Amino acid sequence: MSGPELCVGAVVVRGNSILLIRRGTPPGEGLWSVPGGRVQRGESLADAVRRELREETGLEGDVGEAVGWTELIGRRRHYVVVDYRVSVAADATPTAGSDATDAAWVAFDELEEWDLVDGLIRFLTEHQVTPQQQSLCSSSLRSWFASVASRSGGGLYPKQGRDMGNPLG
Repeated sequence: MSGPELCVGAVVVRGNSILLIRRGTPPGEGLWSVPGGRVQRGESLADAVRRELREETGLEGDVGEAVGWTELIGRRRHYVVVDYRVSVAADATPTAGSDATDAAWVAFDELEEWDLVDGLIRFLTEHQVTPQQQSLCSSSLRSWFASVASRSGGGLYPKQGRDMGNPLG
């Protein structure tokens, strides 16, 4: 196993929905996740987020604050992923490209019905991305998110950093 590879993710929320892509390559091939991928040599984290968003969804976005981070440690790979909040045009329609096989806006209350990478719902909940923290939904939906988050675990989002802010200032 070589050293850790630095990766980024784009957390794009529009109303009561989040932008997801179906991964076309490992890890998580065939599963839905936020757009993202490896940072290239000489590329800033924000530039990497914009590039991955454009390559995987065809959308342009403005990169905001870091949401949080996670590590994916396997037998042959070690990824450190920093996810950022990203805003896109209100009428933006994603189109899958690059290593994504599909892209869609997914309502938060439908996430459990999608084949998501392991731990994504918990990550979104713990990092205050879901309507539970944004007051975008009813108390019954907040209860549902809490129950789903308590059942989620392991997989692609097993270890999270909290309150890290932007590491590059």
